Amino acid sequence: MDETEQQIAALVKRFATFQDSLHIGDRAFAARYKKFVGSEKTWKQLRKGAWLGHIKPEKALKGLLAFAQFLDAASSFDKDDFFDTLPFVKQANVEFERLLGSRRDRRCLTVLAPEGIGKSWWASSIVQEDPQRRIYLRLSHTWREKSYHIAMGLAKRLGMTPEKNPANQMDALISKLRELGETVIILDEGHNGGVAVMKLIKDLIDETPARFVYMAFPTEFDVVRTSSIAAVAEARQFLRRCVRPIFDDYRHGVSPKDIMAFLLAHGIKSSGELKGIVEDLTPKLIHNYNLSTLADAVEEAKEEAEDEGVPLTLQMIRDSVYSYCSTPSERKAAEVARKQAEAA
Repeated sequence: MDETEQQIAALVKRFATFQDSLHIGDRAFAARYKKFVGSEKTWKQLRKGAWLGHIKPEKALKGLLAFAQFLDAASSFDKDDFFDTLPFVKQANVEFERLLGSRRDRRCLTVLAPEGIGKSWWASSIVQEDPQRRIYLRLSHTWREKSYHIAMGLAKRLGMTPEKNPANQMDALISKLRELGETVIILDEGHNGGVAVMKLIKDLIDETPARFVYMAFPTEFDVVRTSSIAAVAEARQFLRRCVRPIFDDYRHGVSPKDIMAFLLAHGIKSSGELKGIVEDLTPKLIHNYNLSTLADAVEEAKEEAEDEGVPLTLQMIRDSVYSYCSTPSERKAAEVARKQAEAA
């Protein structure tokens, strides 16, 4: 096994472990991270170590290295000091304080925003503030409309022994949450639970002092709550248990203010040029994983600056974002234009 094959094997092992932690199958994993791991068939070949002769090693390694960079940027983002300066985080903190201060049965904060805004990063930060009384659980897509699976997943997260009988599981969960008092349960990717998780939250609010943070993708949430007449009725009952209005200011993607704060925190000076480039980058980032892509682009630009021994510039970050967000045909056209400019 040569060095390239060894790198691929090590990266595939890492990502297979990551996939298992998400409790999703190959099809869902490949659909979510297709630009890194390829099709479902390709990812299965990689996982089984049966890709030789089917996939070009250089192409596979390039995608896997980009995936590693993507995950590393996301996992390190919430550890940086600038995180609390992001407008999304500031507003989410305000909404969270409203949840903690609510004395009625409105004990669920609903956060609707697409991938890459900072929901999971923010959730991680509030759990770290009080890990004994704040619990984080990411819902698996295999739990959709399965109340028992959701309740069992939450029970495991609370350190409970799962019950085989659904009714017993729910009773045990209610007893545990009454015992714990004002615990905050953060449910990430809530749309994966369908209407079932809405019912579960509503029932647990009625029966226990627990508070909840329900985080979901806006479009997926809309599909869930309008999927049937019964779903509309259940969604209304669920929303009556939520702090109003629901927090969906980022429904359409990252805001220019967040991009500005991110770049300023990375040493870019405020200027008219910065404002113009932020306006230029906003629609691209909205359609390409929002702040998570910006984090990748900034890291890549930093590496380029270090390799060339020059200061990090706004133009380098802009070019990096364009590279991440461009289609293959756009990248090819840009390369042709670059060569023509060099020749001239």
